[in-house]
Amino acid sequence: MQYRLTEAGRADARAIGAAIRVLDIPVVKVLASPYCRAMDIARLAFGRAERWDALLPPPYVPIPGHAAPMSYPRRLDALKQFLTTPIQGANVVLVTHSGIASDAWGLAMEPGEALIFRAEARGGPLLVARVLPAGWTSAADAQRPR
Repeated sequence: MQYRLTEAGRADARAIGAAIRVLDIPVVKVLASPYCRAMDIARLAFGRAERWDALLPPPYVPIPGHAAPMSYPRRLDALKQFLTTPIQGANVVLVTHSGIASDAWGLAMEPGEALIFRAEARGGPLLVARVLPAGWTSAADAQRPR
């Protein structure tokens, strides 16, 4: 069962996108879990989203008649591999589910929290920051001229 994004979640997504634009953080690609909530967040924040099955949560069961994605362990491997491939001067946003971060890196997440990684070819991705929705707006407010 999929849950719709709440009005508070919509507001957070819009605020995060606005803050990232104020902070002038270039985003070259937005990949999202195909779940409606993840796609909504990506589109509200960044105006676009490409679905990526690797970001699906573990209990995903496809709609009858649709192809099943790769197994959950293989999806986690694909995500980990993706995050070890540096993309020079580019920021890629992944919109997924908290269970993915927990299973891939042992990190519990708050709703709307962003994990910021730097891709490292050796040793895997390096976690460089954790930002809650309010952190984005605070950073953007500090950037605005007074």
